[in-house]
Amino acid sequence: MRKLILSIAALSMSLIAFSQAQFSGMAWSLQNHDVRSQAMGGTSSLANQFGMAGLGNPASIVFSEFTLVDQRVNLRGEYAGVDREKTFTFGASGGWQFYRPQATHFAYASASARIGIVGISAAYIAGFGASDDPYWKALNYVGRDRQINLGVAVRIFPIFSVGGSVKFITENYDVSGSRRKLFSGDLFAMLDWNGFRATAGVRNLSGSYRAGATDYRMPYSYVVGAGYKLDVLTDVFCFEVDAEYEAFRSGASLLSRAGFGASLRFLGFLAVRGGYNWGGASPVPTYASIGLGAGIARIIELEACYLFNRDGRSQDLMGFQLNVKF
Repeated sequence: MRKLILSIAALSMSLIAFSQAQFSGMAWSLQNHDVRSQAMGGTSSLANQFGMAGLGNPASIVFSEFTLVDQRVNLRGEYAGVDREKTFTFGASGGWQFYRPQATHFAYASASARIGIVGISAAYIAGFGASDDPYWKALNYVGRDRQINLGVAVRIFPIFSVGGSVKFITENYDVSGSRRKLFSGDLFAMLDWNGFRATAGVRNLSGSYRAGATDYRMPYSYVVGAGYKLDVLTDVFCFEVDAEYEAFRSGASLLSRAGFGASLRFLGFLAVRGGYNWGGASPVPTYASIGLGAGIARIIELEACYLFNRDGRSQDLMGFQLNVKF
């Protein structure tokens, strides 16, 4: 059985299918594409920028923020001057990421809107890259992948929300007939109270899809995460820490990964980030990560990350992202 594995994923973005019976070529789509959460060890269920919120955790749309240009949190964890029940906020994000030294890359665009207690999001992801499989390399094969994501969230209580998203994923290859498509979905719940955040959910609930003459099923995963944000001297110094555990269901087995990250924001518009993801036997490689962020004129954010592969299953990854608030 030929492996069809594209190194164009997020969160280290190198989701390698270590067994064709367990993980498919669709593995590139199993994780989030948010540069900020990548820089914080892959904690994508907690650390999403507002424009990217629907990808990592749809329930977070109603709680997410522009971390460098949004309203600041005071010492009691309250949003000064912001009534989430009445505020309309719209944000858009766009980014580009690539592996070093192989020229595998992808681009994406995403938008989220918060209208009172309801949040909605939409995203489009396009990936391009050469396969690591010797057979496809000999054919000068290049894969072209697409993902469309639509999400919605509702804040049931002031500190609690639920959300879901639907994803349509396709893989197209230069070799005639090598095309795959699949619908999948995510379901999450989230608590956000006085700087403390906790979430739990299920990712990639889907049916099977056909590749050639064989049917495959994308592995779904259970996700739990928790984080805390402490603002000291509002607009001057903010420290944030996040942790996430994810277990991929593969047959009767659960294959685990865990990520941890921290972010330090200072002067109200600059941030440094770092983290570590332990991939174990999951489709997510082990990596260390660093990142930088900068806010401009309270409407624009620039984010960058670099992921250092630690287990030889992938290559280093560099990513850039632009967030705009309207």
